[in-house]
Amino acid sequence: MIGTGTALSGNWPVEAQNLLNSEIFSFGHPEALLVMALWSEAQLALYDDEAWSRYGLSRLTSSGQSVLPLRQVTTGYSRHHQDEQGVYGAAGRSIPALQARGVVFLACHNAVWAHAGRLLALGAVAGNPGQEQLAATLTNHLDPRVIVTPSALGALAELQRAGFSRVF
Repeated sequence: MIGTGTALSGNWPVEAQNLLNSEIFSFGHPEALLVMALWSEAQLALYDDEAWSRYGLSRLTSSGQSVLPLRQVTTGYSRHHQDEQGVYGAAGRSIPALQARGVVFLACHNAVWAHAGRLLALGAVAGNPGQEQLAATLTNHLDPRVIVTPSALGALAELQRAGFSRVF
């Protein structure tokens, strides 16, 4: 299964959680594999804290958007439907919680390049590196469990050729 996200405030974390919960708990498919391709603003959630503080990545978000809920580490994995700290609750929608359940996240190198260009245009980077150098540095600040692809959309096409279905 394939899911996508482009906005920090998008429904993709809820959709990923609901899809996993229904596949695993309702339909009995514990081997369900979900690949999440993020790009644009949503991909900002995949950068580490150092990148956020060093480059002021909040300048690239829509007004009032926060990445913190998407990066929160959960404390439990209760399957009780009313446990907010469990897989059905809000805590189960973070990237670390979804990764712990086997979700594979893809990051788009085109989006990294765009992030680097926007940061340079905003004058947010000390030392005046080139876009290529900044994009390489930003790539090194992505979550180490993330797979960087040349193009998220190109990767989606390849996954569909391999038999994956795009769900959202």
